[in-house]
Amino acid sequence: FNANSEKIWHITIIVPASDVLAPLRSLSMRILFLTVFILILGLLIARYLSQKISLPIIKLSKEAQEITQLKLTPKPLLKTRIKEIRYMDKSLSNMRSSLASFQLYVPSTLVKKLLHSGKIAKVGGEYQRITILFSDIKGFTKLAEMIPPIQLMNYLSEYFQLMTDAVLIHQGVLDKYIGDAVMALWNTPLPDKDHILHACQTAVCMIERVTLFNANNQNLELPELALRIGIHSGEAIVGNVGSAERLSFTALGDSVNLASRLEDINKIYETQIIVSQSIFEEVQNHFPFRLLDEVAVRGKQESTTIYELITAQDLSNLKQHIQEFHQAFACYQKGNWDESLKLFIKLTPAYPGDRLAALYRKRCQLLAKKPPQFWDGIWRDKNKFYS
Repeated sequence: FNANSEKIWHITIIVPASDVLAPLRSLSMRILFLTVFILILGLLIARYLSQKISLPIIKLSKEAQEITQLKLTPKPLLKTRIKEIRYMDKSLSNMRSSLASFQLYVPSTLVKKLLHSGKIAKVGGEYQRITILFSDIKGFTKLAEMIPPIQLMNYLSEYFQLMTDAVLIHQGVLDKYIGDAVMALWNTPLPDKDHILHACQTAVCMIERVTLFNANNQNLELPELALRIGIHSGEAIVGNVGSAERLSFTALGDSVNLASRLEDINKIYETQIIVSQSIFEEVQNHFPFRLLDEVAVRGKQESTTIYELITAQDLSNLKQHIQEFHQAFACYQKGNWDESLKLFIKLTPAYPGDRLAALYRKRCQLLAKKPPQFWDGIWRDKNKFYS
């Protein structure tokens, strides 16, 4: 070795790569497994947390959809620690309760139509053909005098529930209560091709329910209820009437007035259900009917032929009655008072308790005694003297 030499010596140590890299590879694998584990754990935690948030939101979304369909069955509040979701759930629950109460005041079909349309209700209507039913309690004023107010309220509430159910079951819309009267509509706001049939089915159902209602209240010493019903089908203006603050969905027009008058004149013929010609022509094969008269009701110049929809059970004489009545009624309309009187005296009752023949006998006797200056066979309000 020369100290003055400028040559540099290099010492190289050669070791196997595995001796150096093995620990690094082992550490890398551990880090990789740890990373994968943490990632999977993170995904599981994220999925758990997202489900804790998303599942209640999905349920709330479904509930909101049900509310738009007026499926308002109460549901328990969601159990969640997320304050915002609890707040949304409480708001939907309040909305459901509010709509359920609102539905008691407004026809449900109308509310559904408004919800589906997304429009705000406003004053206005449209001309369309509908069927209108009016029902009233016979002698309600005297009935109200006999029962204490609180008891009368409960009595009427039970009665109205039965009548309302009869309307709704047969696809009708309860328009309003007018004192003790009920007004119902068909073919609005949703179309109903069998609206006349459904209205008549409702009338029959009402009579049946009142009969059962009276039977159930016999032990309460309450007076029995008797109904008078009028049904007509025709064109009317249907829509919202009122002010910007409060609207009422209803129908207006001559057709509505005629249905109301038909209900009222039941008292003259001592009947329960009177229908117009338009009703009779549509459903004459579905129910037992008989001709009553040709009338021009109060407020109308044109006459309409009216029929009784019969609910009596014993109709064994109905066919014979109809034949005899048409013959007697033809003489009556022609002004052959003496001949028509003889025929009405022999008229077979349509059913037990039928009072129609007695009405016409009285009319014929008075007409024969004091003939009117003009007679076209049509009964009018001014002819009440002969009823």
